[in-house]
Amino acid sequence: MRKFIILFLALIVMSFGITLYLKADLGVDPITTFASGVANVFNVIIGRGSQISMTLFLIIIFFLDKKRIGIGTLVNAYLTGELLNIFMKININTSSMTIRLLLLLAGIVLFGIGLAMFVISELGEGPVDAIILIFTDKYNLSFQKSKTIGDIILVVGGYLMGSSIGLGTILGTFLTGLIMSKTIELYKRFELRQA
Repeated sequence: MRKFIILFLALIVMSFGITLYLKADLGVDPITTFASGVANVFNVIIGRGSQISMTLFLIIIFFLDKKRIGIGTLVNAYLTGELLNIFMKININTSSMTIRLLLLLAGIVLFGIGLAMFVISELGEGPVDAIILIFTDKYNLSFQKSKTIGDIILVVGGYLMGSSIGLGTILGTFLTGLIMSKTIELYKRFELRQA
């Protein structure tokens, strides 16, 4: 039950983080950059673009290592898009650059924490992180390094499909893996203290 609660919270935290990225309008995280590009190509809203992207990644995972697909992978793939469509209806004042920068920083932190919570739930990672973990294991790289490489590939792919790149994209590319690693590390320390 605790794992399902963590998974549910992960979904909310991550989706709200993406929403703050989008509301700041200073460039979005790498996964949303790619999803935004897919939305451009198919002429659909961002939530649908996210679902199409995640379906593509699920197909890749199925052929690389289908054991990585869990309930969390499927929940991430489809419900994130729905939550994005809901959260985007929230009216947030973005009249000043200071507010937009604060929204961006909050978005980066919440997104990284949300992704880490998916991993912590052990019910299956998000589709992109599952692919990154497959390559981490295969090539014996650190998660942070694999995540950064994966994020760069997503950003380039999104850009080639018409997504815009900004400060948020650059910061997200280099900070998300670090925030995830630190969140997982803190959780493991907490677990050891509770044992």
